[in-house]
Amino acid sequence: TVFDGLQNPLRILADKGGLFLERGIYEPPLDREKKWEFQPLENLPEKLTRGDILGTVKEGRFTHEIMVPFSLHGFFTIEKIAPKGAYTVDSIIAT
Repeated sequence: TVFDGLQNPLRILADKGGLFLERGIYEPPLDREKKWEFQPLENLPEKLTRGDILGTVKEGRFTHEIMVPFSLHGFFTIEKIAPKGAYTVDSIIAT
């Protein structure tokens, strides 16, 4: 997909509004309906902090690491983590 500098998917925007884009039109950069294969880390530490890896998601030849958000401070204990499976980008994979 081709994106502009704000990660707007240009092809989707052009389909919705034509070739001359109006101000304020926005589309999320990732498809909210598509499911991605999540692989949880097998041996999670007992205490986690921001940036620790929870699992991975493959996208073509790339492997993305799913981490504890950097906006969280302190240490955390995982109560529940999603099993290996397909999830959307809005799915909660850990609490």
